[in-house]
Amino acid sequence: MAFIAHTIKGSSANFRFDELSRLAYVIESAAMEKEEEFEFVEAYEVLCFEFEKRFVG
Repeated sequence: MAFIAHTIKGSSANFRFDELSRLAYVIESAAMEKEEEFEFVEAYEVLCFEFEKRFVG
């Protein structure tokens, strides 16, 4: 999960999609720290929503 989030973070930063990059950073950090209380599903849903806002709608 950390690797995928890291990839999303870098790619979105390259295109200056700051909100996507920030969200991916939060997910990456939580995954690397193995934060058991972190709501990964909720964070993923927010990330998907931001992605759709930029590319679908």
